[in-house]
This record gives sequence, C-alpha cells and structure tokens, in this order.
Amino acid sequence: MGDRRSMIMFEPLDDYSPTNDDENPPDFEEGPGDSQLPLTEVGNETHSKVDQLPNTRKDVLSFALSVFNLMNAILGSGILGLGESLKNLGIVPFFILLTSTSFLAGYTITMLLQLSEIVGLKSYEGLAKKAFGLRGKMFTSIMIVLHCMGAICSYVYIIKTELPEIIKSFIGYIPDDEVPEPIYINGDFVMLAVVFLVIIPLASLKDIKFLGYSSGFGMICMLLFTCTVIAKKFTIPCPLENEFNANSTFNNRTLSHHNLDEEEQYCSAKPVNFNSRTAYAVPTMFFSFMCHASMLPIYAELRRPTIRRMQKVAAVSISNVLALYLLSATFGYLTFFNKVKSELLLTYSLYNPDDPLIILSRVMVIICVTLSVPLLNYPARKTIIIALFPRSFYQFSWVRHILVMLVLLALSTLSVLFVPNIRDIFGIAGATSSASLLVILPSAIFYKLTGEAAKKVQKEYRIKRKIALVMAIFGTIFCAISVVMIVVDWLM
Repeated sequence: MGDRRSMIMFEPLDDYSPTNDDENPPDFEEGPGDSQLPLTEVGNETHSKVDQLPNTRKDVLSFALSVFNLMNAILGSGILGLGESLKNLGIVPFFILLTSTSFLAGYTITMLLQLSEIVGLKSYEGLAKKAFGLRGKMFTSIMIVLHCMGAICSYVYIIKTELPEIIKSFIGYIPDDEVPEPIYINGDFVMLAVVFLVIIPLASLKDIKFLGYSSGFGMICMLLFTCTVIAKKFTIPCPLENEFNANSTFNNRTLSHHNLDEEEQYCSAKPVNFNSRTAYAVPTMFFSFMCHASMLPIYAELRRPTIRRMQKVAAVSISNVLALYLLSATFGYLTFFNKVKSELLLTYSLYNPDDPLIILSRVMVIICVTLSVPLLNYPARKTIIIALFPRSFYQFSWVRHILVMLVLLALSTLSVLFVPNIRDIFGIAGATSSASLLVILPSAIFYKLTGEAAKKVQKEYRIKRKIALVMAIFGTIFCAISVVMIVVDWLM
C-alpha cells in the first residue's frame, strides 16, 4: 500500500448493504465478494453499448481518473523510508534497484491483466482461487490483510513520531532535565489518543465514502513533501554539527531529543555503501510499489478497457511515482547524507524543528495518514469477512463490523508500541506480504493458469511462462533471505 492507498479509493461498505438476494448469496468467485468493486460499482461487462462507442473526451477523463487512482494506490508512507534505503545502498545500487522494482511492478501488473482476459476474472483473490483453489484464495487474502496492516502500522508510527514534534513546535517546548516530560508530548500517549478519539470512530462508521477525498489531499501532501525536500537541500548546511554550535536557539531542544549518531557526518554522496541495514532496502522498495490488489478493480473501471490501455495507465502511474520517489530520496539523502533517519520528515528536526514549511508538511502528512488508517481498515476487514463469512457477507452485522475493526486496529497499534523503528515495518511487510503480492503470487498464478489453458494459449505464452517460473522461485528465495537477514539484524 505502496502502502498507503491500496484499495482505498473503492467503495468501502456498500457491499455490506442487504439486497433482495440475501437468501441466495452470489458465487463469490466472480462476485463482489472476491474483489474490491470499481468506483462506479459496475464492471466493463455491464457498460451499455452506447458507452462503448468511441468518445475522445470521455476516454481521456477515464484514462486520467485511472492514472490518479492507481497513483493513489501506490504512493504512501514508503516515500518517507526511501531516503534511508539510498543511504544503506549508495546512489548507484539504489537507482538501479528502485528502477528495476518499478519495471517489475509493471511487468507483474501485465501478467495479471493477461490472466484476467484469459479466465474472465477481475479480482486478485478470484485468480488465486482459480489457480490454487480455496487455499490459494485464503493465502492471497491473508497477504492482502497483512499488507493493509503493514500500511496501517506505518501510518500509526508516523503519528507516534511526528505529532509530538508538531505539538512541541506550537507550544515552544524546551526539555528540562529537572522537569518530567508532559504526557501530552509522549509519542505513545499521543498515538493512543488519536487512535481512540479519531481513528476508531471513523473506522466504525458504516459508510465513510466522504473520506475518499483524502486520497486527493494525500497526493497534494506527497507533492508538497517532495517540493519541501528539494527546497531544503539548498538551505540546510552540512555538516549539521557546525550549525548546531552556531545556532543556540534550537541546540538544546534538538540535541537533547534527537541525539546525533556517534558517527561523524560526511558531506559527499557515496556511489556504493552496503552495510547491515541494506537488508531493509529492497523490501522497502517492494512495499512502496505495491498496488496489485487495487489494479484489477481500476482496470474494470476503465472505459473501453483493453490490456494495452491499462498498460499505459500503469506505465504513466508508475513513472510518476518513480519520479517522486527518486526526487525525495535523492534530495533527502544529499541534504543529510549518513544522518538520514528511517522516517525522512522526522530527520528535519535535526536542523530546525520550528521551520514553518516543515511544520506545514508535518501537519498535512499527519491529517493525511490519520484519515488513511480507517480507509485501509475497510478493505482489510472486508477481506477477512469474505474469507470467514462468505455466505453472510451481504447480511450486515454491527457486532462483526466493530469486532473485526477493533482486532485489526489493536494488533496494528500494539505492533507499533513495540516496534522501535519504521524501518522494521517497511522491512518485514515488504519482505513478506509485498513480495508475495508483487512478485510471487502473480508469477505463480500466471504459470499455473497459462499451463492449464488451451494449447494455443500455452504456445503463445511459452517464454513468459518460463520467466514467470523463474520470478516465482526468485521471489520465494528473496523473501526467505530477507526475513532471515532482518531477524538477524533484530537479534544483533
């Protein structure tokens, strides 16, 4: 979800509304139960013949809307962690790997599109069930839920770290060793307060369609964040220590709360820089480009959908996101070099926590992620209910609705309480759920379904089937190695 907007642009709850067919629930292999429905709640099969006629204006609007929706599905909190990934890889490996990840995402999206045309299904879970039966569907559902929870954890972590800094800036707080820190600037307390007072009430609503507007706001936040990172590169000096000595206004507050690493800051970019934290870099990239569960519903929404048109949508969306990622990560790294933190926006507290532009960026990001948590909770809850209660999906239950929501938010919040760094969230989520949804599952499903198709299809996709098999094996090995390396880093 990315991380952030995976599946959140689609109607979160109308699926729950009772219908006249409650006594005879639909087949969930192809119905709304297996996928997030498109925005208009109609598939391309039901479009009228008039709507299928060429219309340049409508085609352009549909294409632009699809690009916007897919970018929303990709962009997210991953943009805050890529600066540290660059630090732990070096400029050359980072550019190669991030660009390769974007191409990999585009290639596996094409795989899913081709499978959708071959078997006539437009949901990730439906394709998994077609290929591997109920177990495949359940595994895919679990991965989607874990990805949503990983994104929720990253947002709650941002609230935990960023909101106290905003409060300190507004009240002009300066730490005093003789006076205990007020509880209202404690990260855990602030996070729990936002979860109980804002997120839980919003996630409890039966219909939160109005929160879909936060996706547009989120895009503005990311653009502002990227522009801020670029602008600050030319105003923040290097090394920071010299500025701290010369600037007593921020010295006490910054140094006491954001102790600089013992390592001396260097002020030149390193082409290659591998270390123990390099294991988190590629999983963070996978996490940052995850949008596959949202892609098929967007494809169903596209006017006069064809594989070629949706490939263009994916290419434009991924290219735009890649540009934002490269700009923010590169200029963030060239500003702080080895002092870049795992949460890039928080890094600016090392220089001037009271900078108005930084405060504005923080406020917008906090509002954006706070509204995004309940939006991510809805598809995760929907997937769980579909998997556990398929036959009663249309029979809305407040008890089930609230209980699943509380369990999801409780697990996510508890994880953040005990996770010391957002890098760990990006790493473990990227190495497991994101790697599965972005590489392993598309490749394995493609290999299986094309192998069971007609001889003509098998012949047409012969080379691509071999590539898919190699990618599935590579993805599985990568997933295992990444998890082991991350666990070893935790134990060291």
